[in-house]
Amino acid sequence: MVSNAKRIFNMTKFRWSSWVIAAVLLAGLIPLPQTFGYPIHIAGSVGSSIQQAWPIAIAKSPNDPRFSEQTNLNQVKMPPAWDVTVGDSNQIVAIIDTGVNQDHEELMYRLWTNSDEIPNNGRDDDNNGYIDDHTGYNFMNNTPDITDQNGHGTGVASIIAANTDNGRGMAGINWNSKLMVLKALNSAGGGEYAVVAKALR
Repeated sequence: MVSNAKRIFNMTKFRWSSWVIAAVLLAGLIPLPQTFGYPIHIAGSVGSSIQQAWPIAIAKSPNDPRFSEQTNLNQVKMPPAWDVTVGDSNQIVAIIDTGVNQDHEELMYRLWTNSDEIPNNGRDDDNNGYIDDHTGYNFMNNTPDITDQNGHGTGVASIIAANTDNGRGMAGINWNSKLMVLKALNSAGGGEYAVVAKALR
């Protein structure tokens, strides 16, 4: 009983001490310690001791008209992430799905191209086992036709890398990455595990 009472007393004393220290700091009676070489100040106590002015800016917001509807991007904190990077054209994202609508305005110039393959010449120029795989490959039919006959693959591609900050449509997560389209699902959105495995390989 004595030890428990002592413990409760010490906890109560700690709480009161914390409040007293916080009140003193808020009143500006004790200078705050230096952090990373820069002083921290409570609101109202900023003075001549500031060594560097830190810029304040609103998180990057693209001008795509449907961005305001994409609440999911705010939920995963994309705008502040875009302040750090909006992606790199050297980043290649492979999409194993129903294909892609190559003429969709949100995906223009976003498809990866195989520089070692000459398109539509009927040859496997890079000797990787796939003929004319210039912008991807159709693993269901073993052809270079990556046309999306379902829509799901196009939707996924747009979420990942739609043309962004172009005043049109929606915003993509990565503004600059390239999309490697690997078609492994049919027009109904279904397929075989073996075909998906081939695309993964």
